[in-house]
Amino acid sequence: MDKWKKIAIYTAIAASFTIPVFRSGGREHLTFWQWVWNHTIFGPPIQFIPYEDYSRELEVEAATQLISRQSTRVAYEDHHILVSVREPGEWYDILDFVQPDNPDVLAVLSLYGPDRWSLYDFVCRNINYRSDIGEFWKVPSETLASKRGDCEDSAILLCSLLQNAHVALGSYGGGGHAWVLDEEGEILESTFTSARRVADPENYTTYALFNHLGAYEFWPGALQQILDLRREEKLKLKLISGALTLDKVLNSN
Repeated sequence: MDKWKKIAIYTAIAASFTIPVFRSGGREHLTFWQWVWNHTIFGPPIQFIPYEDYSRELEVEAATQLISRQSTRVAYEDHHILVSVREPGEWYDILDFVQPDNPDVLAVLSLYGPDRWSLYDFVCRNINYRSDIGEFWKVPSETLASKRGDCEDSAILLCSLLQNAHVALGSYGGGGHAWVLDEEGEILESTFTSARRVADPENYTTYALFNHLGAYEFWPGALQQILDLRREEKLKLKLISGALTLDKVLNSN
């Protein structure tokens, strides 16, 4: 066997080995040639770590990621947006909250649908606004059973009934809020006491939209921002109070 064949064989064998080095590019091991490259003047700084010590580093990194995930309520996995909006440590695909095929939703739809305004009015008149203590998103069956919920709960129910709408998460007058955008882009305020058009659409700022088919953030991290945004309950109650006053005026006429 000539010299060059031997060199080629030895080179191939060397390249098949990996060396337990970590500190660059998130790699657990470097191949022989990566190790050589990283030890030239052109490569990034490398610190040799014995494999047993590196295992401990992995454990620390996993624990750090867990703590980080517990401090946030939004995560991204395989093109899915997961939210922690019920019990601590529980994660749900945000799309799963809107349930157009839910039997309870279909039962309401058969009685009041498919007219958009009739369904809107049903939610406004039958779901009483109640603020959450903390954050707990209900699915449509839970909202229908309790006949109460906060803005996310009534918006999720209305979106499920309308089939082609979106739940909008954003701010109203600077405070965190949720409402529905129908297929025509009209704001449907599900915390009203009866169906009506909003008088001040300029006060609604959308951060994110979702339904059973997709979720969209208007900028990276928008969903986490809106979940962290302080709730202005006085502003919401004023919104509902204004709707009640208008109801009384209309009924008196």
